[in-house]
Amino acid sequence: MPYQNTKVKGDQAEMEVMVYLTRAGYRVSLPFGENCPYDLVVESPKGNLYRVQVRWATWRQGILAVRLRATSKNYSRPLELARIDAFGVFDGTSVYLVPTRDLAHCKAEFTLRAESPKNGQRAGVSMAADYKEAVSLLP
Repeated sequence: MPYQNTKVKGDQAEMEVMVYLTRAGYRVSLPFGENCPYDLVVESPKGNLYRVQVRWATWRQGILAVRLRATSKNYSRPLELARIDAFGVFDGTSVYLVPTRDLAHCKAEFTLRAESPKNGQRAGVSMAADYKEAVSLLP
């Protein structure tokens, strides 16, 4: 596989999320410029508009971790979650749709788990399977 820097991975993640949403019957628009807090504007079959921030995430020890910061060479700042309706997360294989309303307990990142914690904890635990290709969860 050719070398993939973060920009290439981000572009691929956006494309995969766009393809998934389009196949699910949604219309996808791209905002002009790089200064929006979201990557896509999505119109549902019923005409509702949603702002989607797309992220590439890699599985590490059964967890997908998604940072809630915008970063570049020159800055790092928290994302404006009030201006984002959902996250589209791509892991190289699958798309996960996570509404921001499910992230109220998150500060710097949110995580999706492949398996339940061994200690049985349920509070604050988000299972990846609940968000995998879950277009029905859009607000």
